[in-house]
Amino acid sequence: MFARVVEFSTRSDFGRDFIRVLLEKALPILEAQPGFVDASVLTTENDEPYGVLGVSIWRDRVRAERFAREQYPKIEEMLRPLLATAPRIRMFRVAAISLQASQDGRPRQRRNFTRRKNQLKDVALSTRSTIARTKS
Repeated sequence: MFARVVEFSTRSDFGRDFIRVLLEKALPILEAQPGFVDASVLTTENDEPYGVLGVSIWRDRVRAERFAREQYPKIEEMLRPLLATAPRIRMFRVAAISLQASQDGRPRQRRNFTRRKNQLKDVALSTRSTIARTKS
């Protein structure tokens, strides 16, 4: 398995819009790809600059690279107006992973975790709970 990690830095005034576009438009494209396993979206605690880390897990490198060539440019085009800088992309071999199903055995549904008072500081997204650990 491979993890594709994309680091985004959004314009500070577009943090919420970025997350909305990512969840509503980009994630469905990602989930429809052959070889896609899971995804998580993490954000920085600080709003300046608003950092977002997207982690997608793939069955193999070939499918992750196919997604990168064929579909990712469409996603980046949607997100570009909201970005402060160009995204940084890295690939990792998954050393360990835990995919936990719900109690009835079905994959968990997407969940968003946000702080109260309408502050979008921590957003985590998972179609199934994912923990990926890599050795340094």
